[in-house]
Amino acid sequence: MSPVRRLMVMIRIPCIGAVLCATAILIAQDPQPVFMDDDRIAVRGHDVVAFFSASAAVAGRREFQVEHGGAVYRFASADNRDRFVADPGRYLPQYGGFCAVGVAYGGRYPVDIATWRIIDGRLYLNKNAEVRRIFDQDTATLVRKADERWPQVAAAR
Repeated sequence: MSPVRRLMVMIRIPCIGAVLCATAILIAQDPQPVFMDDDRIAVRGHDVVAFFSASAAVAGRREFQVEHGGAVYRFASADNRDRFVADPGRYLPQYGGFCAVGVAYGGRYPVDIATWRIIDGRLYLNKNAEVRRIFDQDTATLVRKADERWPQVAAAR
């Protein structure tokens, strides 16, 4: 992928009535790493808005997907997709969707979606149920450590 392509995020804006469809191009300053599969699908294909609105891990659908920060995010509905497009920072998982405890200790690890948790309006994911229990036992300390270490962890390519 070209460097220019990595800096660009294409978001399709849906047609409404006779209004023409448009494509908005957003330039990312310094793309953060995102936990995604080989097809660039983030959050294991789950709808990040649904974690907040439905308090559940809901599978997204291909017809309601957008690209953001080099990753593809899928949504259960057009409404959820549009809410994400309007304010992606509100819904994106912390630490690029990598394991929060792993980041607190300086690493990037894959996650199990069943470990999701929203704290103070932020979405956190962890590697597995055991790691989630560790996260739950000392959330404030681990979040503080992960917030401090994320810039270094993100920069390590």
